[in-house]
Amino acid sequence: NSVSGHTMGVRLFVSGHCGNMEISSNQQRISHVLSSRAIQFEVIDISAPGMEHQRDFMRKKGRKREGQRNVLPPQVFNGEEYRGDYEDFDVANEDDMLEEFLGLPRKHRKAGAVKTGAVEREVQQFVPGKLGKEKEIKEETGGGNLQGDTPKKDVTINTVTESIPEEVLMEEMVDGNKQIVNVDIIEHAIETIQDCIMKDAKHGNLNIMEMSDDEDNIG
Repeated sequence: NSVSGHTMGVRLFVSGHCGNMEISSNQQRISHVLSSRAIQFEVIDISAPGMEHQRDFMRKKGRKREGQRNVLPPQVFNGEEYRGDYEDFDVANEDDMLEEFLGLPRKHRKAGAVKTGAVEREVQQFVPGKLGKEKEIKEETGGGNLQGDTPKKDVTINTVTESIPEEVLMEEMVDGNKQIVNVDIIEHAIETIQDCIMKDAKHGNLNIMEMSDDEDNIG
């Protein structure tokens, strides 16, 4: 797809004897893209004998990047008009603006945006410190979220003792008569119940699912 002997049209200035792998790769990349798009172009090898005039033309009209001593190939022209270097070419190709970059009329219409019906999600504004406060609240409520979940109740020793009236701890009805219950047995029973509740609380519920071996001693 190369065209020689013309000064008009797309011209690609390259160096056929370049030892720089990056430059060689960039030159091949441009040549491949132009060929695959069926765009005619002329390859001008500035390293070939008798091409000193073309080399000087490229260096005079082309773009020298920062850090370069001279203008380096590949450089792209349309006739005598400079169009850009490899980076410019690559950006135009990725943006589907290659014909515009080369100064050529488009063969195909540029693809427009495709409507999918998707709705953009609303992104809430980040509030500094909010995450830490939510974490503290979750820890205080036993891991419940902030959307209305019922927080888990902390289980402490006072939770059990406060729920049992003092008179029940000290007295029970036997045949309609009150009698004093051994306080040591009551205390031992309370400790056993507390152990069971604490075990279940660790698993996220307060149902008493397990009893210790001393459950027969309760009351």
